[in-house]
Amino acid sequence: FLGPCTDLFIYNRWGQKIFESLGNNITWDGTTFAGEPCVPGTYFYLFNVNGMTFEGSVLLNR
Repeated sequence: FLGPCTDLFIYNRWGQKIFESLGNNITWDGTTFAGEPCVPGTYFYLFNVNGMTFEGSVLLNR
């Protein structure tokens, strides 16, 4: 359990937000808002929890 005010935002390499998960049940299964699979590659995340922000990248490999 990560606590209240937890948000995850996923961006593609062009900086377009392709996914967000808000609340206490944070998940990303490699799909877009529309439920379409993302192509393999590097994606960037912004993760907010309890007033702290974490940024980084993740490599999606199918």
